[in-house]
Amino acid sequence: MENKDVQKIAKMTIQYAKEIIKPGMNLIDLRNDLEKKMLELGTDSFLILGCRSIYFFRR
Repeated sequence: MENKDVQKIAKMTIQYAKEIIKPGMNLIDLRNDLEKKMLELGTDSFLILGCRSIYFFRR
């Protein structure tokens, strides 16, 4: 996966998060939704730290 592909997935995931976040939403549910979305978009591994940082890893 190229850096540009990773950047595109990150941007699409952030946009998706903006669309689904609702007041009072459980952070665990948000994390699970974002993980599912990133896998759907083609990433093979990642690490989410505190819902503030998303790290993608390439193989």
